[in-house]
Amino acid sequence: MPDAVSSSDQALIDAFLAKNQVTKVPAGTTSQAPYVWNGRTLESTGPSWREANRRKSRKSGTTPEVAARRIKVSDLIHDGKTAQEAADALGVSLQVIYKDCSVLGLGVKQQQKTRRRAAPKPKPALTAQTAPKAIAAKSRHDPRVEKNRAAIRDAFDGKKTAAQIGRETGIHIRTVKSHLSALGLTPPSPYKRELKEAIERRSQLPALVASGMTNPQLAEKFGVSTSAISADCKRLGLSPNRTQRRDAGGNEGRRAQIPRLIEEGLTGPQIAQRLGCSRATIYKDCTELGISIPRRGRAAGRVDHIAEEKARKAERKRAEVRDRRRFKTTPVPTGQASRLAPQDLHETMFPHSRRDPLDGSQTVLKDGANSSKIGGGVLKGRLKGAKILTLTLEERATCPRSCLVYRECYGNGMQYAHRFAHGPGLMRKLAEELKDACRVNEMVLVRLHILGDFWSVEYVEFWRSMLAELPNLNAFGFTARPSGTPIGDAINALRSDCPDRFMIRTSGRSGEWGSFTIDFPTEKKRIGDAIVCPEQTASMNGDDDGRHCGNCGFCWASRGPVAFVEH
Repeated sequence: MPDAVSSSDQALIDAFLAKNQVTKVPAGTTSQAPYVWNGRTLESTGPSWREANRRKSRKSGTTPEVAARRIKVSDLIHDGKTAQEAADALGVSLQVIYKDCSVLGLGVKQQQKTRRRAAPKPKPALTAQTAPKAIAAKSRHDPRVEKNRAAIRDAFDGKKTAAQIGRETGIHIRTVKSHLSALGLTPPSPYKRELKEAIERRSQLPALVASGMTNPQLAEKFGVSTSAISADCKRLGLSPNRTQRRDAGGNEGRRAQIPRLIEEGLTGPQIAQRLGCSRATIYKDCTELGISIPRRGRAAGRVDHIAEEKARKAERKRAEVRDRRRFKTTPVPTGQASRLAPQDLHETMFPHSRRDPLDGSQTVLKDGANSSKIGGGVLKGRLKGAKILTLTLEERATCPRSCLVYRECYGNGMQYAHRFAHGPGLMRKLAEELKDACRVNEMVLVRLHILGDFWSVEYVEFWRSMLAELPNLNAFGFTARPSGTPIGDAINALRSDCPDRFMIRTSGRSGEWGSFTIDFPTEKKRIGDAIVCPEQTASMNGDDDGRHCGNCGFCWASRGPVAFVEH
């Protein structure tokens, strides 16, 4: 601790300060210390301190340069480019590409690092002086070498090929060639003899084909394969004669005999041999006839272990489906609107929440796990294991004015929800993200729409094309477009064509595929022919059972009407 100032010293200091003024340091001056006075405080003159303060004052969020780069990254990945090709095209590192793909929700696997093996050391070449010594040294240490070379030397007559010598002596053809090279002997090339035989064979083919001989008959005559005969005919421009079928009745006659032969207990190969056709033809005929050939012998007792293992893995994967919601607490509906929009307002009450789907800053399809009411996956029913995604549009801007809750929309209390602008750009972005999601997941279920509605017939037809292109895509949700309007009729037609994949309910009515809103809370599970939303019923009764769309499934599993308490 510093020494204490005595009372006498303090009196001298006070007298000096009263007589003389304190020197004020001008701004910008410095002494030996690395600081300067800026008029308010001391600042460090070091570059690291300035850089730290510059970063501290920088605004957070995605910069325009990063957003533009991510748009280019998305286009390159959807064009089939790899991460390395995208990095080379944009002049950035691989890690930047991987990070952009992670933000955009694009599935790009990181390349595995491979170790480069060192090149093998070249063996010293044998010279004219060292080669005889090496051969002699090997033969001295291995008496079998001298024995094999003696046998090869005796079999060599200048006419036999290396393969013929190998078959005659019982020595592998590579060993024969090695010993012949060491002995300084050169066997005749087998290709010259084969070429001579091919020339003679091709000279006889035109007359034999004209006489009606088939490819198998020609192959048997010349002792070659049918593929060699086909190649010769193609080279000569000849049309080979087809093999006549043994069943004179053609396909119908052959198929008529198959049931009788199966009753006799013949197997597929035996039936094919009896009728003079391939086994694939017999199995195809059985498929078209709707019958099957029972297995015989050892094949009947075999177990398809691969198929069983795949089934076990699929069952384990379905069993691992769990509640992935980030938030488990759901709001309790009160039967009253949270907020009433002005009568002349035909857009959202929160214009700042609009988002451009093509700016590259985020995906338009959001994970259902971000909503406590929806859930991230289906936990029961025929769609068990499906990943739930949600889409949010702008309320009132895409909705019909005939909607019964046009002003009381529950979107009036969702100021933090991102509403994506509707139009061709949204459909183009949606197509890309739907294809990515269906490629990664076994099944996909899209909630249409958290806010907003179908704004045009073209948008409805867009979903028809997506359902036709992606067989593992499903959608559920609600619409205020009534029947008798072009958009409403298009929705009804698509729902009739795909009732198990396009489960869109019409709001404001009861009956099949209907839904309506009540303005009072209730403990009843049913109102008339409609079931009250089980998720809302659980929250109003205080049941902490984690009820949400993912473990309910009524909206897409049943066609009966649903009632919702206004919230």
